Amino acid sequence: MITIDDIVAARHRISAHVRRTPLMSATRLGNAAGVALSLKCESFQKTGSFKARGALNAVLLLDADQRARGVITVSAGNHAQALAYAGAIAGVKATVVMPAKASPLKVAASRGTTTPTWTSSSSRSVVAG
Repeated sequence: MITIDDIVAARHRISAHVRRTPLMSATRLGNAAGVALSLKCESFQKTGSFKARGALNAVLLLDADQRARGVITVSAGNHAQALAYAGAIAGVKATVVMPAKASPLKVAASRGTTTPTWTSSSSRSVVAG
């Protein structure tokens, strides 16, 4: 089970590499739903989503042998970018495989980290970066 101490440790571990994002009130939307509503603006992260937090924490927790082997993901977008970013920060080889129909912007963003990125279809794989 994850404890509050685990959460605090993760916050300290990743804090130098992620942005502190604002919590904004969404009064009109909240009123329409009959609740007090706030939005956590994780779109302001360097990778555009909250997933950088988890990917970076996981990569930073790898031991030396695991880091030497590198990491791999298959993702169409946000996790691909997050793992590529985490690998670049931690100096861990990250390989990203993306569907051929993945957003060209997501492919380019993942490639921008110098991570090997492949797009794939059911019949073939093509090196995209």
